[in-house]
Amino acid sequence: MKLKIKLGMFVLASLFFMVACSSSDETENYWYSYGTYLDSDLSDEGFIMKMDNGDTLIPVSVDYIQEGIVDGSRVIPIYSIVTEEGNLINVKVSKIEAILTKPIIQLTEEIADSIGNDPVTVWDGNVWFSENHLNVIFSYLGSNKVHSINLVKPIGEQLDDEGRQILEFRHNDNGDFNNIQYTGIVSFDMSSLYQDGMDTLAVLFKSHDYYAEDFTWEGTFVFNPDDFSGKAAEPGEPIQFVKSIK
Repeated sequence: MKLKIKLGMFVLASLFFMVACSSSDETENYWYSYGTYLDSDLSDEGFIMKMDNGDTLIPVSVDYIQEGIVDGSRVIPIYSIVTEEGNLINVKVSKIEAILTKPIIQLTEEIADSIGNDPVTVWDGNVWFSENHLNVIFSYLGSNKVHSINLVKPIGEQLDDEGRQILEFRHNDNGDFNNIQYTGIVSFDMSSLYQDGMDTLAVLFKSHDYYAEDFTWEGTFVFNPDDFSGKAAEPGEPIQFVKSIK
């Protein structure tokens, strides 16, 4: 069941803010989701967006698309619903922003320093699989330097005692001051983990935070799934994800 929120011209604290309402007396309900941009003739705009929860957004109008978004890009659209029939939803798009997307790396001694192992915070409910990616919303402390985020296969044992692929979420703060909290989102391409004949892959995700506590998440990735169970659409506009990560 979807929740609705009325949008007005105001700003919420803690990095959240809402989309301005229309100039008419009726306000619009805006939503944001996480998904993949796909070239398509289903829309006069020339593309659709396959959301991580299985919805397909079909744009009838678009106000803004971030430069560099192409077929297959991971995106965050902000939109209002015009009509919907099942999982096919016609939408008016306010804006589409790109999600940082990276490969999964094999950690080696040679690159360990550049990959880093600085603290990073990941919350329950903010790691999930989509069709081709493992997705993470995270928080870190910094100031004015560009930080780097990576997902790595560790040196040595690749599997835990239960046969799960270990993946470590790594942060390099590049010597930045830790005085401002930032939030980011990143998608990691799972295709490099595929082996012939593999249908699924059990994964153990690990990170460690500023209190020297480990965060773990476990899930099973399905190669070429028929359905999705990712994050659902939410009302309003998302946290303003920081741009100074790579």
